[in-house]
Amino acid sequence: MKRTRISAALIATVAALAGCATEPAEAPPVQTTGSTAAAPQSALPLSAAALAAYERGDHETAFREYSAFAEAGNATAQYGLGLMYARGEGAARDDAAAAGWYAKAAAQGFAEAQFNLAGAFEKGRGVALNTAEAARWYREAAEQGHAKAPYNLGLMYMVPEGRDRPEYRLQAAMWLHVAVARLAAADPLRRQALESFDAVTAEMTVVEFTEAERLAREWMNQHPQ
Repeated sequence: MKRTRISAALIATVAALAGCATEPAEAPPVQTTGSTAAAPQSALPLSAAALAAYERGDHETAFREYSAFAEAGNATAQYGLGLMYARGEGAARDDAAAAGWYAKAAAQGFAEAQFNLAGAFEKGRGVALNTAEAARWYREAAEQGHAKAPYNLGLMYMVPEGRDRPEYRLQAAMWLHVAVARLAAADPLRRQALESFDAVTAEMTVVEFTEAERLAREWMNQHPQ
């Protein structure tokens, strides 16, 4: 027996019980501190010159400053340099270089870089398309507290070939449940997460839904915000 469509009100209640958290602000391309979640040791403040140059639109100078810090192992600078390459700021757009710098920062636990690296693998942007690596880095970002990562991970399991695979439905529902709980109430993405959750759980049995809910709560207990 399939579940009927879950109401948004019910899921909102479940999310409230799980403990909704405010989504971290989008990381600017000129962060001067590390990620808000478990910043790595090397994520030290950047120079005032780098910040000032970027803010006045002098991308060439900012690019040089970021490069120096990034080469020295600063995760914040590595992430920022990746963004500059991705946007073609201070240098020609280079998706491969962007992904490479995201990877360096991601390896140090920088959540925003992990999220962007996952997106690169998911779309094959600057790297070979690799859904397994995309899922891996979305998980890493989620564990670091990136609120959007669980949503993207849930969507990855909502692929057509997974429609008749209970394990895919289970993972999709679990991660979308986490997304609803972790995204800010005012974030439009939370509504989309609710709608996606409704869609996937409509195909689940009560037993499957209960298990997905259990897995989501277990994960959130292991990774509190």
